[in-house]
Order: sequence, then structure tokens, then C-alpha cells
Amino acid sequence: MGHREPSVPCQNGTVAVSLADALRYFVARTYAGILGPLAFVTCLARGFVHAWSADKTFLVAWTSLLAFALLGSVVGWIGEWILEDDMRTRLATRMGPEKPSASGLAGS
Repeated sequence: MGHREPSVPCQNGTVAVSLADALRYFVARTYAGILGPLAFVTCLARGFVHAWSADKTFLVAWTSLLAFALLGSVVGWIGEWILEDDMRTRLATRMGPEKPSASGLAGS
């Protein structure tokens, strides 16, 4: 077995960046994956209760699945964007103002 370097989260940012890339749009996909099938099943039940024909029931259910999956994706994306923005703001205030680097030339 080969030697494996230990990875410390956020040591130099590479682990955090790769994790952020892996979880990109996770909330949007999750909301779409919940709201779409929930709308589908609800419309199937509605069609059964109202004794709709199978064609009408599945057409309404399929349309609802697509519409609510799209809606869930948009809502999840907006929510994820708000959370990321809030976390960036909190980290920026916690880190404080950036200090000029010592190696840079002053007043060019």
C-alpha cells in the first residue's frame, strides 16, 4: 500500500474547495428530488379520489412532477446561495480587514 498524506480540512483550502465543488447545488437537487415526487404522488392520489381516467391522471401527475421539481430546484438554489453568502460574510468579519503584504511595494 502506498503512503497517503493526511488531509486536514481547511489546512490550506484545497480540501474545503474540493468539498464545496462536490456539494455544489446539493440543496437544489435535494429540494427538487423531494418536491417533484411528492407532487407526483399527490396528483396520483387526487386522480384516484376524483376517478379521473388513467391518461388524465398520469398527464397531470407528470406535469406536476416536472413543475415542482423545477420549483424545488430554484428554491433550493436560492436558499443555498443565501447560506453561502451569509457564511462568506461571517468569515470575512471574523477574519478582519486584510493587511497589506510585506513583500509588496508601497505607493507605485
